[in-house]
Amino acid sequence: MKKEILLLCSAMLMAFSAQSQCPGGDITIDTFDGSTCNLVFSNSDPLNTVKSVECNGMPALSGSADIWMQKLSGVAGGTSGSGGYYNVGIFDATAGAGGVYAISVTYDGNDSNTDPNSPTLTGPVLGNFTGKEIHLENNLDDMGAGSFLTFTVSVWDAAGNKSEATLTLNGPRVEVTEISNLGLLTGAANLADVRAIQLTITTNHNGMDLILDKLSAVCPTVLPVDLISFEGKNINGVTDLNWVTATEANADHFEVQSSDDALNFTAAGTVSAKGNSSTAVKYQFSTNELLENVKYYRLRMVDIDGSEELSRIIAVEPWQNDFYQLIAYPTAFDSYLRISMKSKKDETATILISDQNGGVRHKMTRELHEGTNTFDINNLDHLAPGMYNVLIITEAGKQYRKIIKQ
Repeated sequence: MKKEILLLCSAMLMAFSAQSQCPGGDITIDTFDGSTCNLVFSNSDPLNTVKSVECNGMPALSGSADIWMQKLSGVAGGTSGSGGYYNVGIFDATAGAGGVYAISVTYDGNDSNTDPNSPTLTGPVLGNFTGKEIHLENNLDDMGAGSFLTFTVSVWDAAGNKSEATLTLNGPRVEVTEISNLGLLTGAANLADVRAIQLTITTNHNGMDLILDKLSAVCPTVLPVDLISFEGKNINGVTDLNWVTATEANADHFEVQSSDDALNFTAAGTVSAKGNSSTAVKYQFSTNELLENVKYYRLRMVDIDGSEELSRIIAVEPWQNDFYQLIAYPTAFDSYLRISMKSKKDETATILISDQNGGVRHKMTRELHEGTNTFDINNLDHLAPGMYNVLIITEAGKQYRKIIKQ
C-alpha cells in the first residue's frame, strides 16, 4: 500500500513538474493581419531605415505596442520594396520589387521608441515564455537550391538579458504552408519577465515570396515519436525510404505519403511503429516506381490515441546511370521494337512490356554480354494502340522507357 501511494505521489509530482515547466499556456505574439500595421520600404530608403507604427489590440501584447520594421539590407533594381505587414506579401523579395533581403520587427509595448535593436525594457511584461517553443506559421514559395531563409526570435528581460531561438530553412522549397518550429529560447534572459520581442528574417535569395500568418510561443506537444532522420533515394526503379526515431511513446504507425508537386499528398503505404522505445529505431519502406520526375514524400506519424504529426518533406530524384542507359525505338512502334542497352557483365535480362495498369502484355528473356547489347522484339501486332512501358530487369536493377503502340 505504501508503495502504491509513493508511486501515485511520484506520478502527481512528475505531472505537476511537467506543467510548471510551461506555465500560462500558449502566447500569440502576432497574427500579422492588422490592416493598420502596414510598413512599406522602397529602394530609395537607405539601409537601416526604421519605420514604426502603433498597433492596438495585439492578441498577447495587451494595450498599445510599438511595431518597428527595419530594412537591414537590399539590392539595386526595382521601384518599390514591400516589407509590408498586412498578411499577404509580408516579405516579398522578388527581383524588381526592391529586393529587401532582411527585415526585423520589434515589439516592446512602449510608445515613441525609434531603435528596434535597443527596445525599451521598462514597459509591461509581455508574457511568460518559460518552457515554450517558438512557432511561426508561414508560406514559402520559390526558394531555389543553395538558398536559405533564417528566422530568429529574440527576447529581452527587464535587466537587458537576451535569449534567442533560430531556424534556417534551405532550398529548394516550393509553395508549402507549414509551422516552422524555432524551438526553445536559449540564453540569459529571465523568460518569466520578457519586456521586448524581435523577429528577424534574413535570406540570400532574391526571388521568393514569404507570407507570415502567426508568430506564437506554445507549450511543447508530446509527440508519439522523436524523428532523427528521414531520407530517400530511387535506384533502378525502386524508391527506398529510410527514417530513424530517437524515442517513441505510444506510437501506432507511420503513413508514408507521396506527391508530385509537394502540395497534394496521397497515402503510399503504412509501416507499424515499435510503440515505445528509448533507443533509436530504424524503419524502411520501398515501392516500385519508375520515376520520370522528382517525387516528394513525407511521414504522417500517428499515436495510439489518434494524435498525429507530419514530418518534413523530402524530394527523391529519378535514378540516373548512363552505363545502364536503355534505348527503345522507334518510340511510336507498330509490330516490332529495337532495344539497346549496356551491361557491365555477362548476365540474363528479363524484358517486360506492360500497359498503363501494370498488366504484362509481353515477356521474354535475353542473355546479355558485357558492353552494348542490341536486339529486336518482334510480333507485337497483338498489342492494342496506346501507351506502354518496356522494362528491363537485371541483377543491377530495373530500367524502363515509355513507348507508344500506333
